[in-house]
Amino acid sequence: GLFTVAEGANTFYLLGFEYTGDLSAYDVQLTLIFLPSSYGTVDPTLAGGADVPDDEAPSRVITAADADRERLASIEADNERMRREMEEMRAEFERLRAEVSDNRQ
Repeated sequence: GLFTVAEGANTFYLLGFEYTGDLSAYDVQLTLIFLPSSYGTVDPTLAGGADVPDDEAPSRVITAADADRERLASIEADNERMRREMEEMRAEFERLRAEVSDNRQ
């Protein structure tokens, strides 16, 4: 499910089992996001989905290398988003600067 939590410290638990050094779990889907301002959207990924018995649930083992690749991809995507937002803010700043300059003349 998708849940909203209060601001501040929160604890989340993922139940799984270790198998040959890797973590295995059923019905795995854990997404955590912190939005410090009121932008962005969240779309439920399992909206209205039924609980699946453990023996019928698909499983996927995530290795440390998988986690590292996903983390690096996330960092790159976040850096690109911030770069775009900064460009938009600079353009808006320049537009406002020109507007103020025109009003002074």
